[in-house]
Amino acid sequence: MSTSKQPYPANAPMSDYEWEYRVRALRMRPRFRRRVSVAPDEVVTRFEECVQSKDCPFVIHFHDHQVEITVPKARQHFWSPYLNLLIEPTDEGAELDGRFGPNVSVWTMFVAAYAVLGISGGVGVLMGFSQISLKQQTSGFWVAGGCMLGIALVYAVAMFGQRLAGEQMGEIRGFVEERFPETT
Repeated sequence: MSTSKQPYPANAPMSDYEWEYRVRALRMRPRFRRRVSVAPDEVVTRFEECVQSKDCPFVIHFHDHQVEITVPKARQHFWSPYLNLLIEPTDEGAELDGRFGPNVSVWTMFVAAYAVLGISGGVGVLMGFSQISLKQQTSGFWVAGGCMLGIALVYAVAMFGQRLAGEQMGEIRGFVEERFPETT
């Protein structure tokens, strides 16, 4: 991790209980919702102005009414998060529905691990029941049990990585809150 001054420290004001709960809870992709009193187009415009100012502390990509905010390459590490911010119109303005996730390659690695372990565990269960019907030793259930432990281990590693990314998630969240102080 770099020693340079972070633009949004992890102890930035996180006033709502929901954010604290969702980051500390065992969730794969923490999320937050924020209602703002500006139109969806104005939300996108504020992020575009930040990008054009050249002082933007994050990398921002736009996709229709979605904004993706990532940490710059110079500050990225293996567990660095990104924020996918969905902007939906409301009667009072817009609702920002933010969902944090790991880098796409990290996310793909975890999905692949879950898939391999899940399929292997399912094969182990089928093999175990087949062995029961053939009155053989049920070693297939040991495979299924090992796969369950593997899934638990992968989940624990994901939660550990999320804790390591917590500071950067706080920075990104603070960045979004600073852009939209007016809430409904």
